[in-house]
Amino acid sequence: MFVAVGHALMMSFAMLWEILWAPIVGFSLSAVVQAVVSKEEMSCLLCEDFSRTIAIASGFGAASSGRPPELDTSHCSGPSLRR
Repeated sequence: MFVAVGHALMMSFAMLWEILWAPIVGFSLSAVVQAVVSKEEMSCLLCEDFSRTIAIASGFGAASSGRPPELDTSHCSGPSLRR
């Protein structure tokens, strides 16, 4: 019985970690950006032309949550690293 309870606790911790790691990293990165970049700098960057503001904000969003670009391995020798 104790083995089953231990296994259940271990599985529940693993599921909790699968859910929580992304918000922990996201909020940590957000805190670092807020600590490093002043509100004045951000408002100057985003207060200009509306279409430019949308493009910059979209770029920031894509950079923070997007998939990293594929590596160009055409110049590498040896086995291919492409998927």
